[in-house]
Amino acid sequence: MNNITTRARHLSPVKKALFIILYFCDHTMRFLRKALIRASIQKCGAKLRVYGSVRISGHHNVIIGDRCALNHGVMIMARGGVKLGNDVVISPGVILTTDSLDNSIKALPRVHTSKPIVIKDGAWIGSRAILLPGVTVGCNAVIAAGSVVREDVPENALVAGVPAKIKKKIND
Repeated sequence: MNNITTRARHLSPVKKALFIILYFCDHTMRFLRKALIRASIQKCGAKLRVYGSVRISGHHNVIIGDRCALNHGVMIMARGGVKLGNDVVISPGVILTTDSLDNSIKALPRVHTSKPIVIKDGAWIGSRAILLPGVTVGCNAVIAAGSVVREDVPENALVAGVPAKIKKKIND
């Protein structure tokens, strides 16, 4: 409680009370979001961090490793399966989709297909990036903000662009 009042010490008593109420509401909602995600997915490691609203469809096909972070606006469509390794950070607005339409078929309606997405240990997915079906992101790889990843990303690589291309190798 002392840490909270220290942050709000410059506020008037009424604003300080509102600040404290909002602070506890925010932390309660974070706790509830994280608990709901942990309870609904196939497997979840220790110390999951959830910041803001996260949408997941196909909960039963999602595996999350230890110490992962999911930020506000993350959308995971996991019909084909999504696996996050340990220490994966997914920035705000990222979309992971395992579903697509089979465009090799000329007749309508097209058939839905699903391929899994795997993000290995230590990877960082930048804001508003989109990962398409069948992608594997290697250990310690970085996906730049706004990138569209349609092919596998090797470990220790920085990729960027639409479509994402390797920009450089990251030194250990």
